[in-house]
Amino acid sequence: MSFSTDDSTSGPYACNGSQTAFTYDFKIFDDDDLEVYLKDAAGDLTLLTKTTHYTVAGVGDASGGSITTVATYASGNSILMRRKMSATQETTLGNQGRLFPEAIEAILDRIVMMVRYALDLSGQALRFPLEDDFTPGQTLPKAATRAGKVMVFDDNGDVTVSGDDWEDQASAASASAVIATTKASEASQDADDAAQALSDATDQKVLAQTAASEAAATAASLQYWDQFAQGVVIRRDLTAPPGSPSEGDAYIVASGATGDWASQDNKATAYVDSAWRFFTPEEGWVLYDQTADEPVRWSGSSWVSEASAQLASQGEAEAGTDNTKRMSPLRVAQAIAALQAAGANEAKAWVTLDGSGTVSILDSFNISGVTDSGTGLYDFTMTTALANANWAGVSASDGFITDIRNKAAGAWRSTTFSTGGTFTDSDNVMVAVFGDAA
Repeated sequence: MSFSTDDSTSGPYACNGSQTAFTYDFKIFDDDDLEVYLKDAAGDLTLLTKTTHYTVAGVGDASGGSITTVATYASGNSILMRRKMSATQETTLGNQGRLFPEAIEAILDRIVMMVRYALDLSGQALRFPLEDDFTPGQTLPKAATRAGKVMVFDDNGDVTVSGDDWEDQASAASASAVIATTKASEASQDADDAAQALSDATDQKVLAQTAASEAAATAASLQYWDQFAQGVVIRRDLTAPPGSPSEGDAYIVASGATGDWASQDNKATAYVDSAWRFFTPEEGWVLYDQTADEPVRWSGSSWVSEASAQLASQGEAEAGTDNTKRMSPLRVAQAIAALQAAGANEAKAWVTLDGSGTVSILDSFNISGVTDSGTGLYDFTMTTALANANWAGVSASDGFITDIRNKAAGAWRSTTFSTGGTFTDSDNVMVAVFGDAA
């Protein structure tokens, strides 16, 4: 046969965990002429054994054949095949015998295959470049001379062995490596220190930026809230903003809001820096509606007119069942007297407070303390809490409207505000609490 290519290897073929058949594309005369290797993921080769690991088909075919592995190999492995020819010639041609072209061609094919195998092996060896002026057939020193040495190249580039033992060279290299490692460690520490310093500087920058942002937000909030410092809005019945608002105009957004007020129902809003700013009311907020000429209070679910609140009668004060009417100091005294006359329903806690300036308790019973929570806002704490928060309370203040909010078993908030709806400190706040003892 003729040889049109130099192929004497096939593969590597990737394994997939199920494939067992792999092809080779060169001719072999015997199944022993084929070497099969398993290449693992690390690139290491293992020579497989015929019959134990694989069988061969296609011996003698000019186009090659295939092998079938006994086992399957997982992904990451691969199969590599190479033709290996022994340097033998087993065909004998007799004198004056018949000449068979196929026999001659087979002999020549085998010679070419041997040459290719030799070329494969020499191609894997170290070789001197053609342009070097070298002595062919260089030979290493004898075993006794090269024992314990390392193969090196001399000043002429010829192959020889080192003058000192490889252990000495390894020790010197190890010492150099230790020095290099120490220097690298020091450099790494310097880099870590620099990185930490950069990180610290970055953290400080972030903290400064955060503080600046919070300060700006606080300043903006104070600026917007200043619009409600007087507790006055123009009106509370608009569902859309007016066409030409003035700086500082304030409103309460009516239900069903649209336009720039959409989704802001019942919120207080002010026109600041050419934009509407919105505030979610808290229960107890009181604002004065200029258009309706009346104070309104946020009940937690709606704005309720304070003008419609009536004073309780003596009977209503003594009964203590109507929480929609106001109590004058007289009515408070009458309610307390009625409860005292009833005997068992004595006040479980009472207090008289000067809420102007620095707040101070003038006199009290079962009161552990009071906190000034803002203009007209006083948070009281009982020494001994009641059984629950379902107690009744009465409150009064000289010249101001007062009420009780945020009731708990052992605490409550009292508020005082003017008839115009503005929270105001009072120098005489009186509260009495009635309920079940714990």
